[in-house]
Amino acid sequence: MDKPPKELAFSLRYYFVWVFCSILIFSCLIGILLAALLNYYILSSHDIHLIAAIACFISIVIGFLCIWYGSIYLTRPISQLNDAVTRVSKGDLSVQIDRRKYPHQKAAFHNEIDELAHNFNTMTKDLQQIEIMRQEFISNVSHELKTPVASLSGISEILLDKTVPEKEQQELLELMQSETKRLSRLCDDLLNLSRLEKGDYQVQSVRIDEQLRHALILLAEKWQDKELQIDFQSDAVTLETIPDLCMQIWTNLIDNAIKYSKPSLPVDLSIFCEEHDNMVEVIIRDKGIGMSDAVKHRMFEEFYQAESSHSQQGYGLGLTIVKKISQRLGAKLAVDSILGEGTEVVVCFPKSMSES
Repeated sequence: MDKPPKELAFSLRYYFVWVFCSILIFSCLIGILLAALLNYYILSSHDIHLIAAIACFISIVIGFLCIWYGSIYLTRPISQLNDAVTRVSKGDLSVQIDRRKYPHQKAAFHNEIDELAHNFNTMTKDLQQIEIMRQEFISNVSHELKTPVASLSGISEILLDKTVPEKEQQELLELMQSETKRLSRLCDDLLNLSRLEKGDYQVQSVRIDEQLRHALILLAEKWQDKELQIDFQSDAVTLETIPDLCMQIWTNLIDNAIKYSKPSLPVDLSIFCEEHDNMVEVIIRDKGIGMSDAVKHRMFEEFYQAESSHSQQGYGLGLTIVKKISQRLGAKLAVDSILGEGTEVVVCFPKSMSES
């Protein structure tokens, strides 16, 4: 079996010891050699103190030069790193540190400074990606806010016209209410995303089967309006988790399943909750429009909406919230979907968050 490559080729600790010992030994040898030469060729044995002084002086000079060269070799990458950090602090996230290449080196890094440079480069790339995502997020939020706000502004201008018939006024008021609700949902979703990043939640014991029933009751108007047939099967399952976050998963996933289900089959939406060893598995299966592989690959992105969902009310944040909550709770998400046949989402929780 091959041994894994060493993390460091040459630790700085060994570098300092090697340089110090080398300078010490080299200086001593030079001093002894000079003392012998001076004693043999130039000075008499009575000038022993002068010989020692000259030998020590030359040894010190040589040692100083060696240390100076070694310090330059050591501090050059540190100076480069310092300059790079300064540039990053001023907002330049494109900076990358050039790492020296060692063709015959088998270790991942030459020394601690080389490892630090690698980690710095990785950090700046991650920061760049985060900045791009932040800008896209702001752009998407601005765009999504602009649409309902523009609609509300237009409706209010029409309503200010006293000549608008009463029936048309009622229709405009209903449209205004609908746009206001959409705007409220967007604000709620954005607040939920923000809370997930920094919110402190309390872990409690919760009945998952009761939460699923509660979610179905909350969404009853939607699935009854579509005349969907629901198949719900679950034993009494208790989980140590964060109840509010867990409830958001069920409402988002079930709402999504209802939204894209087709009311033409004996059972349109199935929900199962099972317990296996130290895991709790919840399966939400619909027989709706399904998804292509391209859509499935991007379904958890913020503000992403497939072509088939443009006519639906929403902003593409529900599944993003589901993914972030699942990560927070230590749950695993699995999605299986066939275009035109339906989608199955499996959420697998550890019995306790401490096990995740």
